[in-house]
Amino acid sequence: LELSGNRREKEIAEIRKTHPRAFMKWNDDEEKKLEELFRKGTGMEDLSKEFGRSTGSIMARLERMNLIESRASGE
Repeated sequence: LELSGNRREKEIAEIRKTHPRAFMKWNDDEEKKLEELFRKGTGMEDLSKEFGRSTGSIMARLERMNLIESRASGE
């Protein structure tokens, strides 16, 4: 169990080289800024860079905030 936790930490550290805020909790200010930039038409790549998170993370947060339709809905 210890080994798997250590492996996960290494994976996260590697991901954070390109996405510094990966796996960190979103705060209210970030969500407000994300909504503002998204509504202005900012693209996913630019949002990813702005927030230091993957485009998948950005999409997931936008879904959770009900700003885009869930990709899992199949529609």
